[in-house]
Amino acid sequence: MQTDLNSFETDMFRAVWSWRFFVGLAAEFLILVISKMNTDLYYISVPIVCTLPYTTAVLDELQSGYIKSYLPHTSRKAYIYGKAGSCMISGGLIEALPVFLYAGWKQTGAEGMLYLMCGGSRLDMNYPEDGGTLTAHYGLLFLSGALWAILSATLSTWTKSRYIAYGSSFVIYYLLVILQQRYFPDSYMMNPMEWFRYQYTWVFGQWGIALMLTGIGGILCYFYVQIVQMWMDRI
Repeated sequence: MQTDLNSFETDMFRAVWSWRFFVGLAAEFLILVISKMNTDLYYISVPIVCTLPYTTAVLDELQSGYIKSYLPHTSRKAYIYGKAGSCMISGGLIEALPVFLYAGWKQTGAEGMLYLMCGGSRLDMNYPEDGGTLTAHYGLLFLSGALWAILSATLSTWTKSRYIAYGSSFVIYYLLVILQQRYFPDSYMMNPMEWFRYQYTWVFGQWGIALMLTGIGGILCYFYVQIVQMWMDRI
């Protein structure tokens, strides 16, 4: 049991304490500062940034052969679930933390000061309020990031492609947006933008969204585990 815990702790440390995580965190925060939350730039960034920390972890170790030297020190179950859990948690944190930091930054009034320093005026329509309220829910952002991260990890491990790891979630994300907006306008549940900044009435409110994201994430995690197990059986 101690070995299993150490395996998960190692994966979490590698996922969160990495240059990819901090680059993604900084990029997401800057996007919020520059373009605010309800913009296309932010919406585009969500399915991309969450894939940075740990979606290629298994793929990297399979292709480098590192997995052969690592497995003797832990169980296969601990290895697989450690990778899946770290991928989802880091993908969720990299989306929720920047918004949390941005909300705190707005409360300090720093955004208004920056706007004035750039030549703006308090009389402008775009002048930010000192205590601007964000409509996003940190929990939903976390679950959305976790879902897109495990989706990319599953597809990239299945295809053994890094391009899939960093591009598949973005493609599927916008495919769903286009399908919903153009062909199924009443099916707002399939629009991924709605999952973390909802505008419609959901059954059970935000808890309904959370249940849906948790369910989909659980299904994807199951497929991820099966795919990794398949590759490990071939080692």
